[in-house]
Amino acid sequence: MKTKRNRSISLVTICVFQFFLFSLILLLLYMFINYQINRRLENAFPSMTTLLEYQDELIYDTYYQIPIHRYADCDFVIYGEKGNVLYSTSKKIRNQLSSDDLMFIADYYGDTFYSYSAGIDQATQKKRAYISLYQVDEDDTLSFIDECVLDENYQIIEGNLFGDRTSLTQQEVNLIKGYYDPDTNIEKYEYLNINDEQRTLVFISPHINETSYERVLNDANQLWLYAIPVIFIIIVIQSFFFSKRVKNAIRQLDEAIVSYQDGDIVVVDEKRMPLEFKRTLENFSDLRDHLEEAKREKDRLYKEKQQLIVDISHDLKTPLTVIQGYAKAFMDGKIDEKKVEKYMTVIMNKTQLAADLLNTLFDYVQMDHPGYQAKLEKADLGEFVKAFLAGKYSEIEDKGCMLEVEIEDKKIMYSFDKKLMTRLLDNLLGNALRYNPKGTVIYVSLVDSEKEIMIRVADNGTGIPEEIAEKAFEPFVTGSSARTSGSGSGLGLSIVKKIVELHHGHIELLLGEKTPYATEIKITLFK
Repeated sequence: MKTKRNRSISLVTICVFQFFLFSLILLLLYMFINYQINRRLENAFPSMTTLLEYQDELIYDTYYQIPIHRYADCDFVIYGEKGNVLYSTSKKIRNQLSSDDLMFIADYYGDTFYSYSAGIDQATQKKRAYISLYQVDEDDTLSFIDECVLDENYQIIEGNLFGDRTSLTQQEVNLIKGYYDPDTNIEKYEYLNINDEQRTLVFISPHINETSYERVLNDANQLWLYAIPVIFIIIVIQSFFFSKRVKNAIRQLDEAIVSYQDGDIVVVDEKRMPLEFKRTLENFSDLRDHLEEAKREKDRLYKEKQQLIVDISHDLKTPLTVIQGYAKAFMDGKIDEKKVEKYMTVIMNKTQLAADLLNTLFDYVQMDHPGYQAKLEKADLGEFVKAFLAGKYSEIEDKGCMLEVEIEDKKIMYSFDKKLMTRLLDNLLGNALRYNPKGTVIYVSLVDSEKEIMIRVADNGTGIPEEIAEKAFEPFVTGSSARTSGSGSGLGLSIVKKIVELHHGHIELLLGEKTPYATEIKITLFK
């Protein structure tokens, strides 16, 4: 009996590979369905935040590139500095809504808002409407500004809230309430375009209520019904190929035994044989000289073979039985109706977590693309970092941590992408807050020299084990010890590294004797 001296593969390796492949397919299927559900929910109930994702199109006045058709029953109008309509997705809304109506529409980022209430005047027993204007102060307290009172015909009978006006129209009252019509909401957003010209975006979207939300959510969750037959097909295919591979390996051994007993020369391909049977092949070479021993060996090998099949069957039966049980429960409708809301909540949370992730993975893949380029603008990097840290100060205090900042009191001009630099700082500061206990001091410094700018983010917290630190910037290194961000995606520090590289810089993690801190991230930006 001859054997090809090729590298064998372990039967355990085959099992692990098949199980890993099956788990990976299920994970991808789960992520895909959750992504589709989340996308349907986002498209069904868009908000101003949804539209503001197209900041570039808004800033560069390329409104026609905004895919408003993806969002059912939504429209928007863009007004210029002089109140002229620059763009509108609906001719009807363009004709019905004028620039004079903008003062009645709530500002998405504004610090003032109207309050509307209706009631009966106790003295006259007539219907009255009360409109008040409030301002949100910096400490989140409300300050009353002015008010007015309307009769049932919307005539202004008290107050100077709207100057010399003596009445309001039905449309103006609806705008104050936040409605364009009974089925839609309306709000505005004021911003500057690339040429510092004033723009006002008015967004009209469907009104959200409990009934409509549950209907859309139920429709989206119907996608899970399509997953059941897909999972069943995957199980059948995986079982078929795995069973075929195991049977082929065992069949080859059986054929080698029979042929060897007949005195034939058999070429056994060890590469196709499981590693566990290698010793068996070697033992059969002494069959002539040890017939009785060979018989006992044959019995032993037969029992080992049977036990191996039992072990393999047991390893396969356990996961397949669990999957089959859950699949049958869904198909038979055995889910308790009282737990539907609980399951819906779990699905909702898992969907979000996925979306976040996708989003993080998409960012990483996008930045990893050779054609991706940062939008570099020359600005004062020192003032930018100061402004970012000022915005994060309350969050740092809430976490029970302290911040020490050392930035030179001079202009530090550098060409950088503000959006990416914000993401970089947010990831690093978020890691320091997330994985350190209360009382941790976070140090941020920015030093400008002739040829480079040095940014350091450090802390005196728990630190990172050296074995984790060596691969901290690699993708998908996750866990608290790895200090990643992005909702646990394992891409946080990888994205930071990509951002630094897009700015032609260098990043390194300092630990132990290399730094006086527990953990230090040093970023060098070359001029």
